[in-house]
Amino acid sequence: GTITTGPNERISSLNQNHFGFEEFEVLETVIQGHKKLYDIMKEKDALYAKADFTEEDGLKAADLEAQFAEMDGWNAEADASQLLQSVGIPESMHTQKMSELSESEKVKVLL
Repeated sequence: GTITTGPNERISSLNQNHFGFEEFEVLETVIQGHKKLYDIMKEKDALYAKADFTEEDGLKAADLEAQFAEMDGWNAEADASQLLQSVGIPESMHTQKMSELSESEKVKVLL
């Protein structure tokens, strides 16, 4: 078959290894499906956590922030939360570690 997406739509996927995300929170696991966005988030966090933040770091952070905004990164958590709730994973579980979920719940998260 074929899959068709609109101009502002994308398809993301996660590795279906039920044990590959054990140390991550549920919400973070879903966001990892958008690899580029997730990588930018992690790089931004690392830059802002530096004790010796330089001017070069500031320029890099500005570039990352622009990319993040272009990808609608500010809505990533809300979008992931909505997606999780649509498959039966309540908001109360979004901050749990994947290792705390049942196998059937992991399947839903990794969809």
